[in-house]
Amino acid sequence: MELGERKKAILCAIIEEYVSSGMPVSSRTVADRYGQWSSATIRNEMNELESMGLLVQPHISAGRVPSNHAYRMYVDHMMSVCAMSANEAERMRGYLQARVRNIGQVVQATATAVAQLTHYTTMLVLPTAASARVEHIHFVPIGPGRALMVLVTDAGVFKDNVLRVPEGITASELANIAALMSQHLHGRTLDDLTRVLAQMAGLGQTTEPQVIDEMMRLIQHNLESLQRPSVVLGGAMNMLRHAQESEMPQIKRLLLRMEMGEAQLLLARRMTPETMAVVIGDETGLEDFDNMAIVSVGLRGKESRSGAIGVIGPARMPYPTVLAQLRMISKTLEELLGGEFY
Repeated sequence: MELGERKKAILCAIIEEYVSSGMPVSSRTVADRYGQWSSATIRNEMNELESMGLLVQPHISAGRVPSNHAYRMYVDHMMSVCAMSANEAERMRGYLQARVRNIGQVVQATATAVAQLTHYTTMLVLPTAASARVEHIHFVPIGPGRALMVLVTDAGVFKDNVLRVPEGITASELANIAALMSQHLHGRTLDDLTRVLAQMAGLGQTTEPQVIDEMMRLIQHNLESLQRPSVVLGGAMNMLRHAQESEMPQIKRLLLRMEMGEAQLLLARRMTPETMAVVIGDETGLEDFDNMAIVSVGLRGKESRSGAIGVIGPARMPYPTVLAQLRMISKTLEELLGGEFY
């Protein structure tokens, strides 16, 4: 959809005025604030923008508000990300440094701190566990014919897996099998384990093929959950802070879906780790997300793994300011943590 320069300028003015005030924008307001054209000229242009689906008139006597299509056009073609002042950047950096210290609590602390800084709901998306690389494997006997598999990776420890093992096998024999597997699997990603284990079984590289079969069964059983992104939410109630009264029922339904987890995963898959992303309204594929948007930037972690950090807010949020904040926050977190929470 091509717009002339005057239509672009008027649409941009309406979006920025609506972001600032939250009230429908009249032609007189645009004329008074920006003064380039008469109120009649602006009114005609607004009528055409409405016929193009870029503006909506909520009431007959009201001004216009931007549609989600207008926000998409603004993000893609009109806005420029503003630069933060040195003082503002330093204030945000100091805030994060004071709160994000303990690596053991860093993920939730980060999500909470960003929500407090931006006043929006924050989503922190970590790389999937399937991209973690194996460091060691241990088998701990827990009863006749049963052992706990402890899988140590560079992203954490997975230990809630019980294997069936041959009855009568000793702790020493299990330790030898674990050492052999650690040797062959070191540095492999979790989603690559079944292939390597199948090769080991085919080559007869262990005297206990049952243990390999059990490991393959458990990994395949858990692979779907391992491939889901890990999502941490901060400041969920901030959604209510920005909602207009007519939007409250929708926001409450969305919060309930996020509490149940389904909405978080769907939104997380729309956040692009490699770069910035702005997803508006029904672009998410999520019910109850009309008039909402998610803005995210990538976070670099260890090696090639990456995640993303984003905020959820109204579609009328100030995108240039929010993107500038997220870029600075992302850079600060990478400096502070060096990818340690990946």
